[in-house]
Order: sequence, then structure tokens, then C-alpha cells
Amino acid sequence: MGAPKGYTAPMREFQRAAARQSWVAALFGAVLLSFPLSSLAAPFQVKNHSPVFFGLLYPSASIPRALTEGDISARADFSYSSIFFQDVNPGWSYIFDMELPQLTFGFRRGFGSFEGGVELPLFYAGGGFLDQAILDNHRMFGFVDYNGQREAPRNRYLYSLVHNGKEWSPALPYAVALGDVTVWLKRELLADGERGGLAAELLLQAPSAITGAGLGNGAWEYGFMLIAQRRFGETELTFNGGAVNPGFIDRGEKIALNPMYVCDGAVEQFLTDRLSAVAQLSYVTSPYGEGAPALFRRAWMGITFGARYVTPGGQPIDISFTEDLTQTAPDFTIGFGFQF
Repeated sequence: MGAPKGYTAPMREFQRAAARQSWVAALFGAVLLSFPLSSLAAPFQVKNHSPVFFGLLYPSASIPRALTEGDISARADFSYSSIFFQDVNPGWSYIFDMELPQLTFGFRRGFGSFEGGVELPLFYAGGGFLDQAILDNHRMFGFVDYNGQREAPRNRYLYSLVHNGKEWSPALPYAVALGDVTVWLKRELLADGERGGLAAELLLQAPSAITGAGLGNGAWEYGFMLIAQRRFGETELTFNGGAVNPGFIDRGEKIALNPMYVCDGAVEQFLTDRLSAVAQLSYVTSPYGEGAPALFRRAWMGITFGARYVTPGGQPIDISFTEDLTQTAPDFTIGFGFQF
């Protein structure tokens, strides 16, 4: 299936965007390298679960240190999101009301001075059970409801998006579905024992999901990330920054997409030898251009708080809570992670 009209322009813009983002991330990494570094902790695997982002390449935050030759690592991450937003714009009408569990398996292996990996996500979209608890939480703490959220039926599943009379393929309800598979290759750029801490990562996402199930976008996507980390005292900082070319989204009609800038910053405070607290800020620009609804074109920012416990065997266990700061994505996401 050929690329839609206007696809080459985003490709050229992506190259310029990646160059700009690389200089910013390289400068940030150089600042980090002025401190002693550690590569033991990885940021939480935070994702944007907005239905209009389903299927787009969203790099998982990583650490600079690559696995050594022959070493293998695996992790499983489970997240549960509550999603509600609706609006009517010229040529567009949409309402999304659902809860979305996602289980992602990640595998990586060291190849000489490189690390290669693959990520396989599984989704399940349904009505859920948290609507009333969320509304009670909003009222108790003074959070703002999403437009129409309090009046909507409780715990329903509804995915409806109509653009110029054409209805998008909805997310497959009440069934487990495979999302698009992502592969990556990472190389350490600067590593010198405890002063290591800068890496580059290339990513490719294959259109393995069924676009008719509403979980894929039908395009080959690629991205570039720079990763830096430093530690001083009992505090560790990790930064991921880069750009992604999502190509287009096909949910019954093809819409060309712009490049996305992705940034993720995490602060981990070590409380004991095994327990730490983590705060993380995630930011991504929207790939939707002029003509799309204003809500689709708004950048997303989420704040995550959580804890990490390292077992006696050295396996980290993560628990986290992510709150949307821009009302463009899920109301909230709960996350759990385990590294084998």
C-alpha cells in the first residue's frame, strides 16, 4: 500500500527535526557527563494511551549502558489506563470512553558494542470498572472532569470517530490484540566505568497490528533517541530525547502525520539499598497537523510518581501512577513492571 500524498514532506521534516533534537540531547548529555555516572536504574515505561496515538511508535525510556556480548535481559510491563474524551469539530466528531490494559514484553541482547531488542505489546480494550471511583477522586481532590465525563454512562465501551462522514476503525473490544512490534539497536557513545552515560538508539516499528482492530497505523515507522544518565549522591537522573517519524495513520482513511519530538526525564532517589522513589516527566509533540481537531494537535505531557524495589536476586520491580497534565490522553495510568 503506497504512502499518502504529502508523505515525503514529513520525511524531510523528520530529518531536520532529528538533527535539531540531537544537538539538544547531546548538550544535555555533555552536562550530565560532568558528574559521576551510574547505569543501574531505568525509567518507568510510560506510554501515551490516547486512542489517536494507538499504533504510533512511542520509544520506551531506556538507560545508556548496553548489555555486554551474549548477555540477555527480559522484562514485562503492565499498564491500566482510563480513557475519556469527546468533542465535535468542523468535519470531525469523536467520543472515546474505555479502559485499556496493556501488557508489553521486552527482550534485549548484547552484540559486541551494541544492544539489540524487541518489544511486543498486547492490548485489551473494554468498559472497565473504575468510572465512579475516578469521578469521586476528581471531586475529592478538586481535579477537573473531562468534557461530558460525569454525565456519561458508567463503565461503558465506546470508540467512535467520524471524519468527513467516514468512520474510523474502532479498537477491537473485549479481545486481546497484538500491537505493532518495535525493534531497536543501541550503542554506547561514551562509557568509562562509573563515568559512562551517553548512548544513541535507532528504532523501527513494523505494521504488525491489524489496522481494522484500531491498534495499528499501517505504516513502517522509525526513530532516533539519545540517552544520558548521571548520579550524584543518592540521586540519579536519566534523560531520553529524540524524534520519531510515524509516517501516516490508516484507520479506514490515510492521514499523513508530522514528526514527533519525544522527551522523558526521570529522577530516582535511593532510599535504601533495595528501595527507591521515582518521579518522571514525559512530553511528546502531536503528529497531527492543520485540519485535525485542536485536541489532537495538542502536545501531551504526563507526570509519573512511583517506587522501585530490587529483589535479593537483583530484579527490579516497579509500581507507578501517571497523571495526564494536558487532558489529551488517559485520565490516569497505573503501571507495574518486572525485569527478569
